[in-house]
Amino acid sequence: FLPSALRQTYAASIQKRKIHYWPKQIAATYPELYKAIASQVADCLDFPIQAINEACSLSPLSDYCDDVVPLFVTGLRDKHLHEHLSSCAPTTILFTGGGIGPASLLGIEKLKFIHIHPGYLPYIRGADCVLWSAWLTGQTSATSFYMSPGIDTGDIIKACWLPEVRFDANVNMYDIKTLYRAIYSFFDPWVRSYVLRETIHEHDNFSKISTVKQTESEG
Repeated sequence: FLPSALRQTYAASIQKRKIHYWPKQIAATYPELYKAIASQVADCLDFPIQAINEACSLSPLSDYCDDVVPLFVTGLRDKHLHEHLSSCAPTTILFTGGGIGPASLLGIEKLKFIHIHPGYLPYIRGADCVLWSAWLTGQTSATSFYMSPGIDTGDIIKACWLPEVRFDANVNMYDIKTLYRAIYSFFDPWVRSYVLRETIHEHDNFSKISTVKQTESEG
């Protein structure tokens, strides 16, 4: 019922409030749990503690990119998103959203989509893989890969096991939902960031990367 300009502003404000909601809530409500995770991310995964603490500051996107294009869409299948991406020059896109990328987008020939999956592909595929990886193997893992239609089925760029991480926290002090949200809203992004950093260090030209095809039956 709002005019277009107000509708976009309203939607943007809602989206901004949702970003990093749970890490900020955990930091404010359970500071001991936040510190336990942050210290291990810093020590074991080698991220500066300042970067970890500032990650939820919601700086303007223009601080990170010279060319920010606001696009008002209803979802990944929105025709306006497809039209915009189809008009882009050939490039590689880092997909950081949730859900399965629709074949209509992944089928745009001049574009490649890289995603960081928090599990060792092809063996640990699907949802909640930070926990599955730790439960099945005792280690967290993640994989950078080119997206294709399906669930984590594209060609693998880099799959690796991460250094051991153990949180110095009494889990009996927290309810299950709080622990789940702490893992997936706060720890999971740093697992992905670790492998993204490794991928960037190894490949300075994302147009020429040797990959490994997945054997889907191994997953």
